[in-house]
Amino acid sequence: MEIKVNFLDKLRVEAKFDDFTLVADQPIRYKGDGSAPGPFDYFLASSALCAAYFVKLYCLTRNISTENIRLSQNNIVDPENRYKQIFKIQVALPSEISEVDRRGILNSIERCTVKKVVQAGPDFVIEEVANLDADAQSLLSLKPSAETNTFILGKDLPLEQTIANMSGILANLGIKIEIASWRNIIPNVWSLHIRDAHSPMCFTNGKGATKESALASALGEYIERLNNNHATSFPMCGLCTFAMRIRPCALPMAKVPPKKAR
Repeated sequence: MEIKVNFLDKLRVEAKFDDFTLVADQPIRYKGDGSAPGPFDYFLASSALCAAYFVKLYCLTRNISTENIRLSQNNIVDPENRYKQIFKIQVALPSEISEVDRRGILNSIERCTVKKVVQAGPDFVIEEVANLDADAQSLLSLKPSAETNTFILGKDLPLEQTIANMSGILANLGIKIEIASWRNIIPNVWSLHIRDAHSPMCFTNGKGATKESALASALGEYIERLNNNHATSFPMCGLCTFAMRIRPCALPMAKVPPKKAR
């Protein structure tokens, strides 16, 4: 997911992604105005909210009321290393919830995405660029080597060349594709979800026996949707901004036949 940040007055900054805007400030003791939570406050809240989401999901699927369920999180800081912390999540459950569901609710928190990413240890890449939008395909985490050629029987080009060709087509249209998620639940079965970083409602899914074949599938589906006006002919999706971003010659609008006179 692409998050763009704008610098506001004093120490205030705002982050924009999808259709949302978050404003962050610093507390007065750090020369801020205390007008909004700090960046680290949002991080801490994301863990607690993620845990609460999975509790809510567990209860909804089993018709368990969450009215009297309470959840809190405290971060315990190591006195010798402030970057080493313990996130302690506590859940207060009403007495009428069965023992099985009590264990289920606690186990559901283990599925928290924020928790899993933190425990896996994310890598950070910090770099300078001339233009944030210059590399339209920078969010494609899977970039096959040009020296590798993987052929599939019945296909004209290797997967690597196909991915490069389709990525180039989308880049020329100004579409910045990002990989939102990968799935590999069973061996030799891959799936992924790709979307336009600037218009997340414009998305496709791909699947295949390898990561490369799944990505090629998703990119091909995306281009096919462009060709058949999928994004502009479905009014309930609110994809007007997507249609406006594409050159008219690349994505012609569907013609509406005139109404017949009564």
